[in-house]
Order: sequence, then C-alpha cells, then structure tokens
Amino acid sequence: MLGCLAWGLLSCGGPSPPDVEIPQVDAPPTSGLVWMRDGSRDRTHWVALDGTPLSGQPIEGPLWADGRALWQLVPEEATAPIFEHEPSTSAPASTGVAPVQRLVLRELVSRASVVLLEAPSPGPAREIVHRVSLEGSVGRYLFVLERLYIDAWGAHGSEQARSLVWDLSAAARAEVATDRERMDWQRLAPSLVRGLPHVADGSEAALVALHPSWDVEAGLRVDLHLAVNTCYACGDGLWSDYTRSVLHPLPSPPERLATRLPAWVRVTAASAGGTLMGFTLVDQPEPARILDSLRR
Repeated sequence: MLGCLAWGLLSCGGPSPPDVEIPQVDAPPTSGLVWMRDGSRDRTHWVALDGTPLSGQPIEGPLWADGRALWQLVPEEATAPIFEHEPSTSAPASTGVAPVQRLVLRELVSRASVVLLEAPSPGPAREIVHRVSLEGSVGRYLFVLERLYIDAWGAHGSEQARSLVWDLSAAARAEVATDRERMDWQRLAPSLVRGLPHVADGSEAALVALHPSWDVEAGLRVDLHLAVNTCYACGDGLWSDYTRSVLHPLPSPPERLATRLPAWVRVTAASAGGTLMGFTLVDQPEPARILDSLRR
C-alpha cells in the first residue's frame, strides 16, 4: 500500500486522470533579411526562404538579425570646429563647424543601443572632411571604412583612412582574420607590392583592410588591401595621401567569413535590383514580431 501511495493512483490501477488538451504552439517560421544598395540608398527586404516578400515595401536602411536581436544602423550628425586662422592665445574662437558623423547601432527588440563609431575630434583645423561608408556585411560582421581629411595650416592637407569590423553578436569590434591567415598574407605581401611606382625596394607593406563584396552568381569575394608608405606627391590616395595600395583578390574568403549564398538571397537580389550588400537569417520570434510591426 505504501508503494501505491508513493507512486500515485495511476500506477496502482486507480482511475485515469482526465484528458488535458495541451496547446500546440508552432515555432515561428524562419525568414531572411536581404540588404540591397541602389546608388546611395540602402533598403532591406524581409522575405520567406523561397524568396517571397513578407513586406509590401522594403524597409529603409540596413537591418540585421542576430539570434533574438534585430539591429538597425543609425547615423548621427555631429560637428567639429574649424578656424580661419591658426588659433593662438590672442586668436578668436572658431569661425564655423564642419559636419562629422557618429554611427550608432540600435537594437530594436530591447531598445538598447551601442556606439559603433565615435565622431572624430581632430583638433584645430581650417578644413575637415569626414566620410564613413558601410562596405557590406558577412553574417554577423559589418565592414566599415572611415576617411578623414584635415588641413591644419601645413603645406597641404592630408587624408587618412581606417577600417573596422564590427561583430553584432559580441557588440564590439572584431578581428576576422586568424593569426595563420595574417601570417600567410604577410609572407605574400612583398611579392604583391614589388614594382609599385615611387616605393623603395624592400618597403614593408601593411595589411590595412579586408573589403567584402557579394556577387549573386559567384558568392562572396574578399579583397586584401595592402598599403606601403611613400611621399605625399607619390601617394595614390586609395588608402591615404602618403601611401600606395594593392588590392589583391583572395582565392577564398577568410575561414571566419566562409558563407554560402542561399537561393532565397539570389532570388531576392535578382528581383530587387541594385547591389547585394549582405543578408541574415531571422530564426527567432522576437525579431520577426518587430519586422511585422515595421511593415505595417
């Protein structure tokens, strides 16, 4: 009898419990986001995995899903002071401002935000030109190129460039190349820059950037950017005013970027027109609910 009490009535031949209807909740259907660029306009298409649009119109700007997060890029305008004359103890205050840009990523599910790129504070100058471009995305990685031109009363102004990769999952900057890959590229660099005009033999090349691009047929291509220091008059301006550059197409993408181009992305890109910039999978309900509200 004690056993019956311990295990309950059912194990002792007692009456069966009443049937209880357990509701079946279907998992949210997986969908995709496809980021396209047409001229200077970025738009994101929300589609089913057969390429069927889930929204009547594309969503303005790039969007990326990452697990339960949905990220949106928000450029913010800021200013930096400029001066007609070089400031001194007796000089007046700034005579104007130059526009500079700050990049913020907003997470639409939690309403959190994180600064991807701070606006520069270059110090006193008579001319400042700041340009930021989002070059593309590969999965959770965003590729950003920043260029800053400063004229600070020297013989001439000069422009410098900076490349950064942002990891949406970590909400931080990332290094996508492995140590082995970087060593392989560094060994390859001397042969790639040999013979560049206005560059001394034996000059060391710096690995300054990786440039991803998507081809609807061929998939992902990544160019390795090498820069070698030279004089101002000898620079080609592709990276900075004091360097000459080589863009080398890698035979295969870095292993952390190895990504297959799905059929639903090809279908969407072909029908949307423009340039494919990146795509992500929506496989959680939270981003899907936000996307559903954005399309209304």
